[in-house]
Amino acid sequence: MDVQRADPQLRVAALFVIVFTLVAGVALLVVLQRWFAAVTQLPAAAAQAQLLAAFVWAIGSVCAAMLWLAASFWRSGGRVRRTAQWPLPGARVIRDTPILRGDAAVTRGRVMQGAGAALFLCAACVSVVAWRLHHAFSEGAV
Repeated sequence: MDVQRADPQLRVAALFVIVFTLVAGVALLVVLQRWFAAVTQLPAAAAQAQLLAAFVWAIGSVCAAMLWLAASFWRSGGRVRRTAQWPLPGARVIRDTPILRGDAAVTRGRVMQGAGAALFLCAACVSVVAWRLHHAFSEGAV
């Protein structure tokens, strides 16, 4: 069985991305805690407007990320099915990876496309539920 060798530079880049993401997440938590403390000092109507705006931004960001990931899975799965090889030719990998060819790779591509379709449906459902919640809260029904 053929093996695609790991790319040491990609390992370092992945580690950098993980550390950067953790630092950014901690910084975001600190900023959000300070923002929430400031929102609690506002009158109820102003606080509700601020929280609704934050809700829209948060859900919008989550849905955008899910749609981007869904498109990536769908596109990559299609390429895997066309080439009948996983990992794709020329792809860089973080660890030594056995190369799948033929039916096994095509099955992997189908699973990737299925995951992409599921993520798209999740993003659509989250968007609908968020819209209904936003509508309910903005009218003061809840």
